[in-house]
Amino acid sequence: MTCYQQCDLFALANRRVGWDFEGFGIVLLEAQACGKPVIAGESGGAPETMLPGETGELVASETPGPVAAACVNLLSDAGRRAALGARARAWVEAQFRWEPLVERAAALFQPRLQLQGPSDSQGVRHQP
Repeated sequence: MTCYQQCDLFALANRRVGWDFEGFGIVLLEAQACGKPVIAGESGGAPETMLPGETGELVASETPGPVAAACVNLLSDAGRRAALGARARAWVEAQFRWEPLVERAAALFQPRLQLQGPSDSQGVRHQP
C-alpha cells in the first residue's frame, strides 16, 4: 500500500501476447482504492476494473507511445489527477467492498437456490 500511496498515478501497460493476457488486474483496484488514477492497457479484464475517463485511462499498449502520452498528460495536470483519483476511490468503494459484492452474488444465486428447494440439517438440498 505504501507504494500506491507514494505514487502520483499507477500504470499497468498490459497487452495480449498470444494466448497470454491480464485476467483482471487487481493491482488496478488497489491503486484506485488508494485514490490514484490508473492507466491500463485495453486487453484482458483491465477495462472491468475502472471507469475509463472517470477513474483513469485505457490505452493501446502494444507500443510505448500511447502509454507514455497518457502518463505525460496526467502528470502534467494535477487537478485532473486529483479528480480522477477521488472518483477512483469512491468507485472502488461502491463496487468492490464485500457488502456490494455479496449483494450482487446473492441476487445472482437466489433464484437458483429457490428452485432447488429447502435444505435439510446437513445442508443437502431436496427437490420440491
